[in-house]
Amino acid sequence: MSETTAPRPDQPKADPETLVLKAAPRRVVRFKRRLLIGIAAGSFYAPMMALASAWIDKHRSLAVALVSAGMGVSPVTVAPSASMLITAYDWRTAMLVIGLASWALLIPACFLIRPAPPAARRNPSCAAARRP
Repeated sequence: MSETTAPRPDQPKADPETLVLKAAPRRVVRFKRRLLIGIAAGSFYAPMMALASAWIDKHRSLAVALVSAGMGVSPVTVAPSASMLITAYDWRTAMLVIGLASWALLIPACFLIRPAPPAARRNPSCAAARRP
């Protein structure tokens, strides 16, 4: 004999429209978070690649490879320290510490980056091509 259980009065019905409306804010939040992460990663990755390839002529592929590898080293180092901070404190304190550490490292590093030298001084073939 099969019994059907009646829904409890305090439990709302789960119709598809309600589920979609409840999930929509999560999707929007996920989209915004991924968009911000993409903008942040792109704002570091592209300039560092451009600087590495502009400054170095002889071993340019090695320089670009090391910059690419550096982007992968960051999650390996930040994730364990974030986990340790979250375990020791709460997540808000951990994010504050990581944010302050990022500012403390990146602001001085911005002053160390210099523009690439002109192409005529770096590459003799460019200088030779410009001579009359």
